[in-house]
Amino acid sequence: MKITAEDRAAVANRKTKPKMSDAAKAKLRNISEHDKIDQQAEQNFSEAFQRLPRDVPAMRYVLRKILPTIGALAIREHKSGRGDEYNIMRMAQKLLAGVTSGLRPQRVIDVVLLAELTPDELRMTDDAFEKELAIHAIMRHRVSGKVKRGSLEEKQQQMRKRVLAA
Repeated sequence: MKITAEDRAAVANRKTKPKMSDAAKAKLRNISEHDKIDQQAEQNFSEAFQRLPRDVPAMRYVLRKILPTIGALAIREHKSGRGDEYNIMRMAQKLLAGVTSGLRPQRVIDVVLLAELTPDELRMTDDAFEKELAIHAIMRHRVSGKVKRGSLEEKQQQMRKRVLAA
């Protein structure tokens, strides 16, 4: 079979892409620039967060900076009159527990999700809240994706018994 110039021209015509309008090109370029800016901001946030000391005051500082910018969705007023400051303290404790157990927030929303208090956590007493954090910290403790000894369920049950007995 012989390939003619017409065949080559037909193949070349099929390979050409439809052209974008100038407005579509500008819109795509704008989206690309915003994506690059967002990626850089996320990287800067992640690096800055990793440099923070691992203590409750540092986590409270981060939460105070973040929550007003996202509309403070994570803070709720409790019936007992506990206000924002009390909830921010608990959120900082929960965030610190997650970070010390090996979780690494990469974006602002990761920090908010790690610190978000459930309705049960809002109702808990301080002692029950601290015990719950201790239980979750133990449940997250794994080495190379495996629990050191025994199954994860056995570890969870043993830890719950120890913490609740104390």
